[in-house]
Amino acid sequence: MDLATIKTRLDSFEPLPLPLFGRQESAVLLPIVGKDDGLYLVLTRRAATLPYHAGEISFPGGRVEASDKDSLAAALREANEEIGLVCSDCEVLGALDDSATITGYRITPHVVFVAGPREWQCNTDEVDEVIEVPLDVLAKMGGGFKLEIASGRERGRFPIYPFGRDIIWGATARIIAHLLSILEGSIGEGREGQMRRILKPLLSARKVLLSTHVNPDPDGLGAEVALESMLRALGTEVTITNHHAVPDKYRFLSFDSRVLNGSQITSELSKKAELLCVVDTAERKRIGDAGVLTQMMSDRMVVIDHHLSGEFSGDFVWAEPKTSSTSEMVYHLLRRAGFPFTRKAADALYAGIMFDTGGFRYVNNHPGPFKAASHLVELGADATLIQEQLFSQVSRGHTEVLRIALNRVEYEFNSRLAWSYITLDE
Repeated sequence: MDLATIKTRLDSFEPLPLPLFGRQESAVLLPIVGKDDGLYLVLTRRAATLPYHAGEISFPGGRVEASDKDSLAAALREANEEIGLVCSDCEVLGALDDSATITGYRITPHVVFVAGPREWQCNTDEVDEVIEVPLDVLAKMGGGFKLEIASGRERGRFPIYPFGRDIIWGATARIIAHLLSILEGSIGEGREGQMRRILKPLLSARKVLLSTHVNPDPDGLGAEVALESMLRALGTEVTITNHHAVPDKYRFLSFDSRVLNGSQITSELSKKAELLCVVDTAERKRIGDAGVLTQMMSDRMVVIDHHLSGEFSGDFVWAEPKTSSTSEMVYHLLRRAGFPFTRKAADALYAGIMFDTGGFRYVNNHPGPFKAASHLVELGADATLIQEQLFSQVSRGHTEVLRIALNRVEYEFNSRLAWSYITLDE
C-alpha cells in the first residue's frame, strides 16, 4: 500500500458526521509514518495508571475542548501532548466517519502523514509506549476477527487485530477496519455501505415525510415510530403520511408528529419537505395515496425494506430480503447513527420484529432477530406487554369471522389440505 493511493482514496472520501446525541465530543489522530520498508500506523499503549482503559492500545487523542478550533485541532493537540508529535510535521490526508462508542463518546478520526522515522516523546502520565504497526500487516487481516461485548444497556460488535503480544480491539480496531475499507475501495459494500448512504440524507434533512404501506402493520409502524424518535431528537420536523390510519389494535404504536392519512396527502407536501422515507415496501402501489409523493420526490427519497421485490431502486434504496423485518433493519440503522434508544423506539422496534417473525416462529434459524430483540429488551422494551398487545387480544368480530371460517372447512387430498373462505361482507 503506497502513500499516493492513500492520498487518492482519502481525498475522494466523504466522511459521515454523526450527531452527538448527548455524547462527549472527542477526536483521535491516525498518524501514518513513512519508513524505508513501508508505511506504519502509529498507536499508543495507554498508561497502566490511568483510571479508564489502562494498558489498552489506542490512537492519540481525547476530548474536544472549548479552546480547540475544531476536532482536527483537538486531535493534533492531544497527539502533541501524548507523544510529542509536532503539528507542522503533519500532512493532513483526511477525516473518517464519526464513531459512537459504548462509553459515551463520539470520536472524529483524522489521518495525517508524518515523514519518518522519528523519536517519540511519551507523556508518561498518559502513554506507556508508542506502537508502530505496518499498514500492510493490518491490510492482510482485512476486517479482523469479530468480537461482541455488552456494557450495561450498550452492545457492540468489533473487529480485533492481534499484533505481537497485543490485541487491538474496541473503537480503535473499528476505526482501523474503517480506514482499511476506504483504502481498499470496499467502503460502499454490504450493510455498512447501505446504512452510510441512507444515513447521510436522513441525518441532514430538516423536514422529513415518513410513509409505509396500506393497512399498516406493526413492522412498518414500528420502523416509522423509531425513525421519528431519532429525527425528532435531532430537531427535524416529521410528518407521517400513511394511506390508512393506525388500526385500533396497534394504537399502542403512536406518533408524536403530525399525521396525515388518505386524501390529506397531497403533492403540496413535496414542495415543503426535504426528504421522503418509505419503510416496509418498495412498491409505489403499496403506499396508496402517498404514491403521489414518490412521483414528486423521486430524487429526494429513501426506502428501507426487507421484501424480495420492489420497483424503487438506486443508491438510497436499502433492501435486505434475508432480514426478518424492516424493524430489525432500522434497529441496526439507529445503532449505526449512535442514537441512544428511547423506550418508545425500543418498544416500537421490538413490536415490529415480534410481529413479522410471528413471535419468532419465522426466523429461518438465524440469530439476528433474537439478538436485536434481546438488546431492545435491555434498552427498555416491554416484551410482555407487546406480546399481549400483538397476540393475546382478540376482538369479538375476529372471533365471529373465525367461527364462520371454521364451520366451512373442507378437506382434500386425504386430509393433507384444509381450506375455507369468508366473504367480503362477512
